[in-house]
Order: sequence, then C-alpha cells, then structure tokens
Amino acid sequence: MNERDRRRIQKIIEQVAVKQSASIETVRREMQIAINAAFSKRHEPGHEAFISMFGDRKPSVEEFIFGTAALSALQMWKEWSI
Repeated sequence: MNERDRRRIQKIIEQVAVKQSASIETVRREMQIAINAAFSKRHEPGHEAFISMFGDRKPSVEEFIFGTAALSALQMWKEWSI
C-alpha cells in the first residue's frame, strides 16, 4: 500500500464519518470492532474469504479497506470479462 492508497482510504473513512454523522475516531473504532469479530470467526465455515485475503493475522482498518476494495474490483473484472 502506497501513500496514494493511504490518502484514498483516509478519504473513504472521512466520507463514512460524514454519512453516519460520526467522528472519524468512532468510524475507525467501530470498523476495528467488526474486524476483530471477523478475525475471531475466521476458521468457521463461510469465512474463507477472510483467510484468503489476510491469512492468519488481524488486519488494520486500512489493510481491511484496501483488501476488500481489491477483492471487489477483482470480482467486478471477472463479471465484465464473461
């Protein structure tokens, strides 16, 4: 992840904060709570995508946004190329 990616991710977090009428800190904290919950269930059936994206480590908020955005872009590309 480069500096440009980090700025884009920060802008996404800021946009979510505005849309939810919340502070940036609240958005980051709530996202980290959700990441922690997903991490604790990563070995349960149906959570294979988490392991395929992050392995057996807990991602930061930035890594999670970056990873899910990349996965979403890949899925869209696959749909378009059919």
